[in-house]
Amino acid sequence: MKLYHSIERFRIGERVEPWLFRIVTNTARNRLRSETRQRALQVRAAAQVAINPPGPDEVVVHGDDRQQMIAAIGRLRFEDRLILTYRWFEEMTEAEMAAALQCRPGTVKSRLNRAMVRLRAELGES
Repeated sequence: MKLYHSIERFRIGERVEPWLFRIVTNTARNRLRSETRQRALQVRAAAQVAINPPGPDEVVVHGDDRQQMIAAIGRLRFEDRLILTYRWFEEMTEAEMAAALQCRPGTVKSRLNRAMVRLRAELGES
């Protein structure tokens, strides 16, 4: 698809291979950067929970609920866990999430909604 979308930038008379390899290299580099950012975000989210552990009253009142929630989130797809992490742990706005996910704000809304539906299903809620 990248080749198709980049065809108008190809200079006629030039060799195809270097142009093709640049596209493949840049795509691979961007994918690696994205995965690195996502892993760093997961580490920061885990650190946030470790830094701000629940108080004793929260553990007593919400201990079982918290464990069920964590287990349910763990069963979700990576994309669902990621968008919920952006919203709940990083407290990102829809615009910030759109920038991080390289998509439109409307796409963020729909992904967040679908992730919440799947989470409710995992928790056995309707």
